[in-house]
Amino acid sequence: MAMAFAVLQFSNAQNDAGKIQSLLNSALNFDNAQLSVGTPIQSVNRIASQQADTTLILSRESMAAALNFAKGYSKGIITVAQHTVVLIEDW
Repeated sequence: MAMAFAVLQFSNAQNDAGKIQSLLNSALNFDNAQLSVGTPIQSVNRIASQQADTTLILSRESMAAALNFAKGYSKGIITVAQHTVVLIEDW
């Protein structure tokens, strides 16, 4: 299987929360949660950590093992600082 992913970098803070929520609707339940307009990726981290079966910290040394482990799940979300969200839907 190929890994399909979406990488979005956002520059307009007013639209970021809506774009990020649209991207992640298939992976996260936003029914009882809202993304912060100012820091939507920080909100994603909070929501995802509450809903995830497993949370991993990625580093250069752990990347291969973490991605191999994550293949056991149907979807994955990777965030990088406050500027990038990656949704993995197919390993």
